[in-house]
Amino acid sequence: MVGIGIQLMQGFESVIALCGEIPNTIATVSIALAYMACIILWNRDPGRWQSRMRNLGRMALSNYLVHTLPGMLILGVLLEDNSRKLILVFVLCVWAAQLFWTERWLSRYRFAPIEWLWRVATYWKVEPNRSI
Repeated sequence: MVGIGIQLMQGFESVIALCGEIPNTIATVSIALAYMACIILWNRDPGRWQSRMRNLGRMALSNYLVHTLPGMLILGVLLEDNSRKLILVFVLCVWAAQLFWTERWLSRYRFAPIEWLWRVATYWKVEPNRSI
């Protein structure tokens, strides 16, 4: 997280990125071990966040399209701005909205909208999508 803050303050300059490469390479093993420890702890006590992440996975294609298409339209066409700061803010806002939207959608429906269309096209059979 410190590295992101430094990059943001420096405007994502390449010199800062190159200087950060050496500590990054050295810390790779310890970070991998820390990720493994977090995953182990995460799975010991399934809670609300784990449920939300699971739901995001169930709606991966729909969320990807909801994230990408408006992002390309808003950032690339309307604002004509591809600064990393704006992209980071946009991604975090859309991701937070998807956490909320995904939970609401899956409480009413069995499948995400695009996943449901994909399933219909695959099996050539319209399945009911409403939750029972």
